[in-house]
Amino acid sequence: MDKQIDYKELYKRRMEIKGKTPVERNFNNKLREFRKYFNETLNKYEVTINDNRVAELVIQDHSQSNNKDLSDDKYIIAPLETEIGVGDYIKWDGVHWLVFSEEHKTIQTHQQAKIKTSNERIKWIRNGEIVNNGIGWYSYSQSQTLYTMGVKDTKMMSVPDSNFTIFMQNNPDTRDLRMGERIFVGRRVYKINFIDDVSREGLINYLLSEDTISPYDNEEEGIADYYKYYDKEDDATNHIDTPEKPKDIVIYGEKNPKISRTYKYESTEPVDSWIVETLESFNQFEIVSKNDKEIVIKFRDDPRFIGQEVVIKALSGESMGVLTASIAIKY
Repeated sequence: MDKQIDYKELYKRRMEIKGKTPVERNFNNKLREFRKYFNETLNKYEVTINDNRVAELVIQDHSQSNNKDLSDDKYIIAPLETEIGVGDYIKWDGVHWLVFSEEHKTIQTHQQAKIKTSNERIKWIRNGEIVNNGIGWYSYSQSQTLYTMGVKDTKMMSVPDSNFTIFMQNNPDTRDLRMGERIFVGRRVYKINFIDDVSREGLINYLLSEDTISPYDNEEEGIADYYKYYDKEDDATNHIDTPEKPKDIVIYGEKNPKISRTYKYESTEPVDSWIVETLESFNQFEIVSKNDKEIVIKFRDDPRFIGQEVVIKALSGESMGVLTASIAIKY
């Protein structure tokens, strides 16, 4: 005798798959749509995460209308079960990319993040060896001369005061870099003036000022103080005094500035310089004026900038204040 079909059990199983409520059914439909897209899309690639895990990610080009320079920034899309976050390195197409920001999805069907290509590899000496087994750490580096005060006055003339900012993964090696330590960026040596591990969780941002190359520097390998510390039980940590915790600076101002509007940001302490950072290859803002207590910024009237971040920093001696502003819609 044939086994009797249990229609009630079949119905229960079907409802568990489709969802017991309209909300569950809509969510499951969205999840199935994403899985179908992920399985069939042409721009899904096998990548290596942090040089030790293989995963499949969708790598999506930035909008072609993003800016006049057609930035090489990319978006990555991944299933929820893929372990990836801000600060991770992704090796794809022979290049290391750095995860800069992740979108907090309102409907949790997948993950999406923005990545930037690592354009420099930073090396330094610890305990007589080059960090990370001689590889160093990949970074995203960007000149800040245009965004800082940028000019050093001499008796004869005004000359550019070269500043650089670099971002690296937040890990034990990068956390051990000290203020005052010297590193190569490209073919030039820079001194670390400020370290910011607050603005972007998972990343560390170093603000650098140009220094002179010394006889101890290995220009070919791009390692500062190489001949002073390599293969010796010594490194820069033994010669750089850790400064006392500087006085906090707080910046007051609008954290969600609207495009086309002008805003004033004020510091609780007199500052030596203001820095306004953007990670895009175009400016979302224009500095109207600044002095030792405030800076006035006009955000450009362009809807492409909505949702992008601008980091405002106030520097005074060894102290620094940081405010991160996320650009909002006009109305």
